[in-house]
Formats: sequence, structure tokens, C-alpha cells
Amino acid sequence: MEHKPPGTYILRELNDVAVPEHVSWFPQTLGWQILACAIVLYAIYRMVKLFQSWWENRYRREALRLVLEVRHSLLLDSITIGERTQVGQDYFQIMKAVLVYLKPELANKHGKAFLAALDCFILKPTFEAELGYKWTVSLLQKSKALTAAELLELTALCELWIREHSLQHASVTSEVKQNG
Repeated sequence: MEHKPPGTYILRELNDVAVPEHVSWFPQTLGWQILACAIVLYAIYRMVKLFQSWWENRYRREALRLVLEVRHSLLLDSITIGERTQVGQDYFQIMKAVLVYLKPELANKHGKAFLAALDCFILKPTFEAELGYKWTVSLLQKSKALTAAELLELTALCELWIREHSLQHASVTSEVKQNG
């Protein structure tokens, strides 16, 4: 007689557990396959639209970055007239670059026509006000430089315009065309 280990007598009637088949993650019926395809196509469409929006707004990000860099120089306590004039000119260059990017035919606009062109791109016109006119005068006359408070207000105005302007609102009026 052959010696068996003690556990074999107790376990001899047990059968191995059958391992179930692998469950597929792929939908088994046609309806679920069509729905899965539709969801995947919609996700791809949304990703493409988000990428297009991100790509089309890269000039906004760049302009906002430049405005914020210029604004940091305003946070100094003692800012001279020459520095205030330079800040105003820097804002003008940034806004002019964005305006020319949007509509190259507005490249020769300055003064009131420039302010009117900026206001054409936003629902609530903001540049054709006292601050805008002071800004355009300060660009030409160093003695009429904007105060630090006015520059901070101009900074906020430029940031708002860069964030909210739209080509859909852009209707370059005959006034802008005549003033240039």
C-alpha cells in the first residue's frame, strides 16, 4: 500500500473551479457598437474644436503676457514721467499689434481712429472716452504723460479688451475709415 499525504483524503472529492471566459470590453451588440462609435467620434470632434480654439487664441495669451509684464513696472512706488510715457507707448504697441493681427487694413490708424477701431471689436465701447483721448495725447506729448492711477486704469482696460474682443463684433464703421 502506498502512503498518501494526510490532506489528499479530505480533498479527493473536490473539483477544480472552472475559470470563466474573459469578458470583452468591446460592446457585443450592434446598438452598443454604434453608440460607442458615436461617443468616440464626438470626443474627437470636441478635442479638435478645443485645439482650434486654443490655437486661434494664442495671440491673446501673448498679448496678455506682454501687458502683465508692462504692468509689473507700474507697481513700483516711484515711477518717472519718462517711464510712464514708455508704459503708455508699450501699451499702444501691444494694442496696435493685436489690432493689425485682427485686421491688417487698420495698420495706419492712430488717434481717434485707432480708439474707434478698438471699440469696434467689443460690445461695450470703452476706449473712446476721456482716458483713451488722454492716452493718445500722451503718446505724442511727453509733458502730458498719464498718471500712475490712469496707467493702472488703462492696463485694466487693455486686459479687458484683449480678453473680450471678438471678430464677430467687429464692424469697422465708415467713421473709422473716414478718420484714418
